[in-house]
Order: sequence, then C-alpha cells, then structure tokens
Amino acid sequence: MKYKTVKETPRLKETSSIKIVDKDEFLADDDLIPLLVCNQFRIYPDEYKDLKLLRHKKIALAGKLYLSGIETNIEEYYLDDFTIFLLTFSSVNLIFRERNERNGYIFRIKNYWQ
Repeated sequence: MKYKTVKETPRLKETSSIKIVDKDEFLADDDLIPLLVCNQFRIYPDEYKDLKLLRHKKIALAGKLYLSGIETNIEEYYLDDFTIFLLTFSSVNLIFRERNERNGYIFRIKNYWQ
C-alpha cells in the first residue's frame, strides 16, 4: 500500500494502494502518503482544507466528479511554501476538463483553496 486516507473520504476505484486509517493516524509519520480527495465542492477529509496544516509533508491529491464518478489520477506533491502558493492561487475551479491530443479529454485537479 502506498496511500492512506480516513473513513469519511469518498472511495476511489483504485483501492489496492489505499489503506483506510483513523483520523489520529492520518498524519502519523510512516511510509504511507496522506491522500486528499477533492470534488467540485469540497475536499476530504474536511480538517485539511487549509494546506498550511500539511506544510512540509508529502501528500497525494485525487479528484472525483460528484455525480458522474469520473476520477483523476492520484498526483503527489511535496507541500513547500511555493507548492502551497501554486495550489492556492491558481484558478477557481477544482476539477476541469482539459483537451489532450493523445488521450482525448482528461480531468485535472485545480484550485480548491481560494
């Protein structure tokens, strides 16, 4: 397993690499990377909407569209001050559709933290 998330987080299709943990274990220093799941309206788990709480940690983000269930790839970030700035001050939309010549349309995570 590579990632960990809490029970209240929406489930992703890729479950073989995700371990469900309690809230007190979510930020524990171990070999698992905390996974935040985003949709058009919010981020899960709710306690970590403020990325500054996760500063200087490696996290993973995944997006899941609310009604259709379409998911983005899991992307890993190290949250230094510059990365927090980029995630915080980019665009307003959390998930957007991007045209890619090779793969057709892909869904990407954008800013939730504005």
